[in-house]
Amino acid sequence: MIYLFLKEKGLVFENSKTIDLLHVAPEKCIYDKIKYSNHIEYFPLDLYPDYYYYLNGPTLIKGDVTDLQFIDEKFDFIFCNHVLEHIPDDNKAMSELFRVLKKDGSAVLLVPIDKQLLETYEDFSITDPKEREKAFGQDDHVRLYGKDYVNRLATAGFKVSAIDYWNTLSKRDRFKYGILENELIYFVEK
Repeated sequence: MIYLFLKEKGLVFENSKTIDLLHVAPEKCIYDKIKYSNHIEYFPLDLYPDYYYYLNGPTLIKGDVTDLQFIDEKFDFIFCNHVLEHIPDDNKAMSELFRVLKKDGSAVLLVPIDKQLLETYEDFSITDPKEREKAFGQDDHVRLYGKDYVNRLATAGFKVSAIDYWNTLSKRDRFKYGILENELIYFVEK
């Protein structure tokens, strides 16, 4: 869904100007589409770059999203997909992403969300992997975001749009691409 969204909106793949793009925890399928693009200065980043043995292209930058080693307002676009739920200090991570995004920049910052929760559920006393899986849906997650995710992003300074892109696709394309029902795209701007 993200690939279709980015392509349709001309945000990344068919941009006419050269852009600086930060991709946190790069997924191979998106990495492979971006890595050799002529108009993208690509900065794939992860805290554990050695896990990405399968990537063949631009070298991953070892970096912590809560302490990004880039100048202020470096990036035109940031893609951070299902990362923040792993980070204990997600407010610091959001603040850093905001800091390195250019004034006219945009980003897609996705997390798993429980639409039944009004507020994000966090309990840092839960450290057992099995208990974390029960509480947060995965053993390496530290929270389960609720409907307040938009407010959390706004508190970091972002202008947030929760885009119901799923409903813009045909039933055929939803099936063809295996897109989850009613998943929102959290598109932010500075």
